[in-house]
Amino acid sequence: EANEVLGRMDTAASLAQSAIADATKYVSLKAVEVGRLAEGAAESARRELDRVKQQLDDGAKRVRAFQTEAAKRRRLHLAEVVKTKMQEAEAAVGALKVATTELQAAEPDDQVAALERAQVQGIEAQNALTAARREVQEKQQGLKVPDGGGDTMRTRVRLSAMENELTKFKRMAKDFEERIKVGKSLMEVLDVLKEAEDEVENLAAASQEWPKDAAPPDDAEKSIVGIQTKLSATTLQVETKLRAAQGLELKELRTIFSRLQRSQTKLDQVKELSRQLTHGISMRAVHEAAAAV
Repeated sequence: EANEVLGRMDTAASLAQSAIADATKYVSLKAVEVGRLAEGAAESARRELDRVKQQLDDGAKRVRAFQTEAAKRRRLHLAEVVKTKMQEAEAAVGALKVATTELQAAEPDDQVAALERAQVQGIEAQNALTAARREVQEKQQGLKVPDGGGDTMRTRVRLSAMENELTKFKRMAKDFEERIKVGKSLMEVLDVLKEAEDEVENLAAASQEWPKDAAPPDDAEKSIVGIQTKLSATTLQVETKLRAAQGLELKELRTIFSRLQRSQTKLDQVKELSRQLTHGISMRAVHEAAAAV
């Protein structure tokens, strides 16, 4: 609506300016004709033409004043438009910050949904920021101020701050995307590893209660074999993936490999305890048999 009003003001000023120019040209032509009249008639005609010229000069002044007022209104309108666009952009970036905080605090199972919400907000913030920057660039001439452009400079600083926030979000979103992608590709490995770790911990804890003068429980060997199978298969799978891995996947695989090694060490300790107990029982049986002979 404001643009429509300003447009009508510009049109009216142009029409008035054109009409005054035409009238001034007409008066100038008539002044030449007056010079050909007799002295008495010429004097009267010149006074009339001077009166008309004064009216035209006054009209021209009013048109210039009208144009100055229109330009002032245009600057105020443009400043208000920029202000509104900047507020919209800052509100969108503020909402993006909230979504970013929620994403960073999200549990692994909720990260996909949180990332999607943040990305939607990121698009909205980008669109709002683009609109604000375009408005500033298009209207920059109309926003010049006597202080040498202080308002424009402050607006640019605010735009730059918002762009920095968007850049940080894009980097973080990319990191989360890679993290989620890697998590999905390693989900099966991690599930098997977690299961093996739990079983190793339980078996190690149970082994501390085994009698020192008896063989390990009947199900101990079965448990050891089952856990070893899981660890060996998972280790082989990880070693295969490590050959082509890079970036975050490589980092995660190295972490998984370290966990596998720790679990293998604990399982080896249980194996050694089982071997010692079994060996002790065997040696005792041999001694008893020798004593009987």
